[in-house]
Amino acid sequence: MRSDRIQRGMHKVASHDLPNQIVALQGLLQLLHLEEFDRISEEGREYVRRLQIVAQRTADMARFLKEMNRLQSYVGKSEPVALQLLAREIQGLLQQQYPHTRFTFDWQWNVNCIVGDYRTLLQALTEVLQSLISPTERTCEIRASARAVKNGTALQFVLVMGGAPGDNSADPLSGRAPSSAAEQRMELVLAREWLAVSEATLEVFPQGGGAVGFTILIPNR
Repeated sequence: MRSDRIQRGMHKVASHDLPNQIVALQGLLQLLHLEEFDRISEEGREYVRRLQIVAQRTADMARFLKEMNRLQSYVGKSEPVALQLLAREIQGLLQQQYPHTRFTFDWQWNVNCIVGDYRTLLQALTEVLQSLISPTERTCEIRASARAVKNGTALQFVLVMGGAPGDNSADPLSGRAPSSAAEQRMELVLAREWLAVSEATLEVFPQGGGAVGFTILIPNR
């Protein structure tokens, strides 16, 4: 019983108290930036900018804790999943998340329907795409395909972000194997945890020329 109370308390802190305090902090920093920024020294402005970065990072960590807590109690189910429906919802979520980015989508499904848990697939795909799309990019092309493989289905995605072909500056992963820091991004950790519900796996790999790709292997159920 005591452990249940502790768990409920931690859930409340991760889901409500901590996010609310972070939102309040971000709001105060935004007011400081809007109303007092011109009166602050250059050194003080740099402190404000760094505080905003730290506040955003803390908000990301709070969301990570909330999602991990939710994952512990999530029970997935296997059902037919239409990839076209999944693709449309992903498009809408990304365009809402990045309103200043122009997306081009190229979905080519050799497999039209898979068996899995719709919620886990949607959550995982959204997380990994958010981890790889730079919020400063103005253009992003996403190419996706699905094909049957031994014992399952492979969903393959390639992201090509703004920049001239061959220019690797647009994406920090292009042209080399993903670093350990990139692999430890909270969104990728969450994506792998969501996929584990369906016993699926995720692999991220460089494409070169300002592009990065990933594959999700979904086993037959």
